Amino acid sequence: AMASLALCEAYALTGDERLRVPVERAIGFIVRSRARDGMAWRYAPGAPVGDTSILGWVVMALKSAKLVGISTAATTERGTLEWLGKVSSGREGGLASYQPSEPVTPTMTAEAWVCRQFLGVGGPGPASTEAARSLLENGPDRGTYNLYYWYYGTLAMYQHGGDAWTRWNAQVRDQVVRRQK
Repeated sequence: AMASLALCEAYALTGDERLRVPVERAIGFIVRSRARDGMAWRYAPGAPVGDTSILGWVVMALKSAKLVGISTAATTERGTLEWLGKVSSGREGGLASYQPSEPVTPTMTAEAWVCRQFLGVGGPGPASTEAARSLLENGPDRGTYNLYYWYYGTLAMYQHGGDAWTRWNAQVRDQVVRRQK
């Protein structure tokens, strides 16, 4: 999924038509590689059940592909949204877990929120407010060094905007700069 995302982004940035067929093939592979549950993806094609972590990379690759005119069947998006519903938690449904039976984590909350945003269902509302509040309560200044979380948290908060983004950005910026070597 990450390699497909990189390929899609390279095609989008350069417009080099030599990349179109490889992008189409990569996206085709992703779509065929869903877990058997038909909702998400895992580390190997056709796994019994997916996870939110891989789903995030796939959603970004599919979004990038769509921006360059390569779309997928509506069933792919429906399955993705169904998965996000299964891992959602919290009073407003803004929190998320790695898999449905696991506890909510800030990292999966950030990643699921980005997925919902990129799929057009994660805009302003109670679930987004709940997700933003959770991310800020578990912000980069809380001592946990987790670049994966910071990456998805930053994507989600940027899309969200407003005061939550301003606060998150100041925290993550300061932590990244502080850790530079």
